[in-house]
Amino acid sequence: MKRLPSRVLGLALVGALALHTASKDAAHLQEMLWLCHVATLLMALGLLAGWHRWVAGGFLLHVAFGTVGWFIDVLETRDTTLSSVLVHMLPLVAGALEVRWKGWPSSVVLPTWLFFTLWVISCHWTTDPALNVNMAHAPWGPLAHVLGGVWVSGAFNSAVLLGLFVLTDAVLRRLNPAPSVG
Repeated sequence: MKRLPSRVLGLALVGALALHTASKDAAHLQEMLWLCHVATLLMALGLLAGWHRWVAGGFLLHVAFGTVGWFIDVLETRDTTLSSVLVHMLPLVAGALEVRWKGWPSSVVLPTWLFFTLWVISCHWTTDPALNVNMAHAPWGPLAHVLGGVWVSGAFNSAVLLGLFVLTDAVLRRLNPAPSVG
């Protein structure tokens, strides 16, 4: 199979994000701050600039958390759009190809987890509470009665995210070791 240039993959991700952004009205534009969309943007920048760790970090978020969360939301709401499918599936393809070609880098879990945890916290102060972007204003509905307030929910989500990152990192490291230098 011929290797698709990383920049082509990066441009495809930028195109998917642009299409999805264009589908939002002004009241819902902040939804582009969801972790999965930010992860896609990081992947696109990494692919365009040759920053493999950025690609790996965004891919880690998608594989461990974002895609599953999006899929649960689709099942719960029974609603999605073509642009949403594209912006959630294309990063999986681009990331899988890039990791297959370049291997899985070491030491990606902690910086990725810190970045995304801080992103969620920042969304508490920068996004409309009615949109509840990244569950930064209220716990996820089905778990609200168990988790209590937003900060307990956030701590729980952050811990789950870290656990899923560690588990996914172990699987990806085993399946796609970094190429040996020598």
